[in-house]
Amino acid sequence: MASVRGPEAPRASCAGSGARAACRLAALAVLCLNAWLLVAHHDRFWWPPDEGNYAHVAERILDGQVLHADVQDIHPGYVNFANAGALGLFGRELASMRYPLVVLGIAQSLLLFLILRPAGAAAAGVGASAITALGFLQFLNPTAHWYSLFLVVALAAVLHLAPRTARWRLDAVGAIVMTVVLFRQLSGVLLAMGALTWLLLEGSDRDGEPPVDRLMGRALIAIMIAGLIVYLVRATDAVGWMLFGIWPVLVLVQAARMARAPTAAVVAMLARLARGAAAAAVPLVGYHLIHGSIGAWYQDAIVTALAFPRLPFFETSSYAQLIAAGVRSVASGDPLAIINGAYWALLPLAGAAAGAVLLARLARARAGDAPSAPPALAVIAVFYAVVSVHYQIPPYLAYTVGLSVAALIVLSGGSRAVTGAAAAFAIVAVVFHAGQPLSRGIEGATAGRRVAVVASESVPGVGLRIEAGEVELYRALVELVRREVPPDQPILAVPSHAQLYFLTGRRNPFRFFNTALGVSGERELEAVLEELDRHPPALVFYDRRDKYNTPQSRAIMERVARTYARLTPLGPFEIYRRPPDALATPVAARGATPSSME
Repeated sequence: MASVRGPEAPRASCAGSGARAACRLAALAVLCLNAWLLVAHHDRFWWPPDEGNYAHVAERILDGQVLHADVQDIHPGYVNFANAGALGLFGRELASMRYPLVVLGIAQSLLLFLILRPAGAAAAGVGASAITALGFLQFLNPTAHWYSLFLVVALAAVLHLAPRTARWRLDAVGAIVMTVVLFRQLSGVLLAMGALTWLLLEGSDRDGEPPVDRLMGRALIAIMIAGLIVYLVRATDAVGWMLFGIWPVLVLVQAARMARAPTAAVVAMLARLARGAAAAAVPLVGYHLIHGSIGAWYQDAIVTALAFPRLPFFETSSYAQLIAAGVRSVASGDPLAIINGAYWALLPLAGAAAGAVLLARLARARAGDAPSAPPALAVIAVFYAVVSVHYQIPPYLAYTVGLSVAALIVLSGGSRAVTGAAAAFAIVAVVFHAGQPLSRGIEGATAGRRVAVVASESVPGVGLRIEAGEVELYRALVELVRREVPPDQPILAVPSHAQLYFLTGRRNPFRFFNTALGVSGERELEAVLEELDRHPPALVFYDRRDKYNTPQSRAIMERVARTYARLTPLGPFEIYRRPPDALATPVAARGATPSSME
């Protein structure tokens, strides 16, 4: 096997004084471009249930409640504290949670530029801008995914740019991986697989005879293969396997054949990774130790997160629908539809393309025609792309596709064809799709139809530009709640829609904000119904069409419908008002608990 280390020599690079000057100018241009894109778009678009969930949990933390003990969330915690910090620093409105992501997006573009710099200034600039255009601008939301993506790029930067002999390198990798786990568990596990696979390949790329003792490295790879296959079988369909799932599995199989790192070296590496991971977990573990909430944290972030059912909406979505709609738009003959149809038909294939090219690179390495350790960014991107199989809709594609495009650039050495294609996709993403509402649907998106957004000053607590119809809806909802519900009285939103608590300033009477998470069985349902009998909320809002409805949420609403007065609906919400004598009605008079709602 060849003993060459590092990536193959690129066709163009930033070597030489003139090229270095050009790279500095390109880096400055990339920073300015990404800053402009992020600032210009950061307050466009919202997805109210997601925005509301994050804001509701963050606000309750700011008000002194203990995460997991007093308020439920299946995220491990760091995203909640990041959002709470943003609300505390910039003010309690939804736009505030976007500001840290703008800063991280700018930093992310610079890190990716530095990673891609050996491929040349043009390729590095395109890759660093494409990850913004294809990513955050497509789903402007304070989700844990965007924090995780920044940390993924940061980890790739450590592996690409830090000296291999740096003592802190493995500690930093372990710390970054654990931080991602504590933002979003699955994202962190996938990142750990990618990083560990690359480190095992890197440890095999040494001069001299291959070590005889390779058991530990191969055992780790076997465990990762088994775990990944089990997850993919449970989580996705044939389309998810073909586009995202099969590639990291095949990379692991190839890595098992190539890994030569001795067991002693692997054990030492794992110890350093574990030390960094432990350091990253100290703040969150310390928080829960201080508040006595370790058990609640474990229940929410591990037990509930693992037990959360795959509701029907997971199974009815597929990237095949997106690709088919794109093909139909191309066939329509309309120029704009052709451009946007091709964009959506090809975009889901980026992860598979990166996986296929990486496998070819590994095959050449095994034959001795390339370094055994491919670019770290490429290996990590192929594993991290599995994030997109969780829910096959455009936002989940946006979480990973920019990284896949960057992987193709680095694997191709910055070829003009790949760089040009990435630039074209980024331009289409910005011109036709950045900050556009999900109400367009797949057909509207593949046709390139844009929807106007307006300021939302009349709705306190938003601070975003959204569709005019939603401004009117939420203004009416806020006015209704303020008219009907005193500030010290609760309201209830079923099954989710925590934005109603945040925007109206009325409290949630329960620890959970989503009945699919907090009311999963008969015992939890009975507790909720008893609390509703003892302390009925002044208003109850119900979205019958919400994807998170379960038999438990319908049982709750059947009880509400029997005892509350129904008001005129607003938008998707049925609205129920507590009758004046509800507080005096004994629990026994409410009757048996129904199991479902027609």
